Amino acid sequence: MALNSSGPISLAGSTAGQSIAVELGQSASGQISLNDTNVRTLAGVSSGAITMPTNFYGKSNAPTFAYVTSTLQNTSPAASTITYSSFSIGSANAGRRVIVLVNAQENAGTTGLSLSSVTVGGQSTTIAVSVVNNRTLSAICITDSPVTSGTTANIVLTFNKNVYQNGIATYTAVNLSSATATATATATSNNSSQTVNVSADGCLFGNGGSVGYYGEGGNITWTNLTRNYFIDGYPSGIGFRTSGASFVVSSTGGRSVTCSFTDEYEPAVCYASFR
Repeated sequence: MALNSSGPISLAGSTAGQSIAVELGQSASGQISLNDTNVRTLAGVSSGAITMPTNFYGKSNAPTFAYVTSTLQNTSPAASTITYSSFSIGSANAGRRVIVLVNAQENAGTTGLSLSSVTVGGQSTTIAVSVVNNRTLSAICITDSPVTSGTTANIVLTFNKNVYQNGIATYTAVNLSSATATATATATSNNSSQTVNVSADGCLFGNGGSVGYYGEGGNITWTNLTRNYFIDGYPSGIGFRTSGASFVVSSTGGRSVTCSFTDEYEPAVCYASFR
């Protein structure tokens, strides 16, 4: 539950809604200070003075998730390292991690594409899940540490070989209990249903990309996930389509999800949940 929106707030103590320690899941009588990283994260103050009790009113230790933005492009000439300069990563927060969805397609007639690394503002990420279907790659990555400042960052993708069509999307995840994915799943066929475990107050992300037929009005839709974006590259001469989706759950359990493609081939879909 969240801390109270008015009245007394204490660092320690056993009163839910009043005790910061209880909200953080710590011992009611254990050692705790305003300068602890998780206390600062809860207050939303990465450095400097924290004001008691106002910085804690209404704050919750449950993570929050938000879609930021997405894009799709042709890289010409093809390259194995691609930089998205000053890309939006959402509002700054002491507990903000950036989740990056990556899609890419290598040239016709070649296979074996893999994603080597992704950095956000120079900070490393963990590739939570990645899948390749012939020429198409989809992946979900998360920063290894919180990105505490800034609303934009250079996002650099490194692949094992040159890619042409490529795209990314960014999400924010604030106050995660762990940057390790709770569960992952992949699919390389159309309308393939997957059941992915998600912890209470956690979020499940889906990332789908595919090659398609030029000029045809293809689409990507999701079942049991909320589609955050769909980019059809064909009007711009990009032979690729991508879509991302997410859903925050209230209780722990498996969630059955499906990604469906229209007029596409070589679909690559991956899922990851975080809490």
